[in-house]
Amino acid sequence: MIPDFELTDYKSLTIDEPVHVVTDEEIQIEIDNIKKEHGTFEDALEVTDELFVVSVTMEALDKESGEPIEGVKPEELNLFLDDKNLLPELKDILIKAKLDETYNFTAPKEISSDSNEFKITVNTIQKLIPAVLDAEFISTFTQEKFNSIEDLKEEISFQMQNEWDKQTRDILESQIVKQLVETNQIGVPEELVNNVTDALFEDYKKDMEKQQKGSSKPLSGMKRDQYGPIFLQRAEQTVRWELIRNKIVEKEKIEVEEFDYEHFAEEQSRLMNSDKSKILEIIKKNDGVHHSLLSKKVMDLLLDFATTNEVTFEEYEAKHKHNHSHEGHNHDEHDHEHSHEGHNHDDHNHEHSHDGHSHDEHDHKH
Repeated sequence: MIPDFELTDYKSLTIDEPVHVVTDEEIQIEIDNIKKEHGTFEDALEVTDELFVVSVTMEALDKESGEPIEGVKPEELNLFLDDKNLLPELKDILIKAKLDETYNFTAPKEISSDSNEFKITVNTIQKLIPAVLDAEFISTFTQEKFNSIEDLKEEISFQMQNEWDKQTRDILESQIVKQLVETNQIGVPEELVNNVTDALFEDYKKDMEKQQKGSSKPLSGMKRDQYGPIFLQRAEQTVRWELIRNKIVEKEKIEVEEFDYEHFAEEQSRLMNSDKSKILEIIKKNDGVHHSLLSKKVMDLLLDFATTNEVTFEEYEAKHKHNHSHEGHNHDEHDHEHSHEGHNHDDHNHEHSHDGHSHDEHDHKH
């Protein structure tokens, strides 16, 4: 039975709004990455800068004798010197490497359990020649949308800013949910909590099975009774938020209108390059899409009334680093009242605006 309750004030919430504006430097870094990712390679005799891939054989050495350790198979590695994850100590050696030369390398103790002494033999050296972003390349890269570097930079800026704005929106929503769940400590029906717990467990199980696919150590049997308690608190919060959201829908008389479907269909038509009218016909019959659009309208209302404090992402993380228990996960992913018909409606972005900050979200890939 769904409990009856009185909502606490949901129009006077105060939340932090992390904001990041993409810089010219960030855009240039992305441009440089594109040039590297689409570059070509030339064989070389020695390394002269970071834009080299060095193929090496790494042999673990006995500390006392300095000879290769018996029974330990040498590793064959291809190392890109511009990789930010490459060990600095290893990069310092390879930045001056020459073909067929050998080098001694002492690895940091915290990353090497058996031996931290190695012999490195340089097998091949290849120089990365970054791609030239001329009109032909840009046209091919953008599927004939653009052919100038200025247009490409503008598009990259647009994409990157939308990613940051999406993070902002997610964080704003999470704070709204967290505050309302905490201030409306209503009892939640056990059956609904169990249903959501089951869904959370099944999602976790599928994720683990994907990670373990092809592993030499296959995933052992996972039982709901064993893992269910782990998801219990999250399930209770998810159900509580659903009840709160439905109460707001009822109180504010919020409905999904034709315009909402039209806008959603238009976005999906652009993203999937499909006929808008066909998409509109399909989504109007999809309960999951209806539920998603309704949930978004509730959140838009709550954000419109909320007071926001603009901060940087760094300031937000520092302030909330010990307070992320309910933030960052999708509150619409488990719907215990509606059929989603296999449609992940939360993967679709919707245009919205909040306190003068444009959050016109689009899905772009490059």
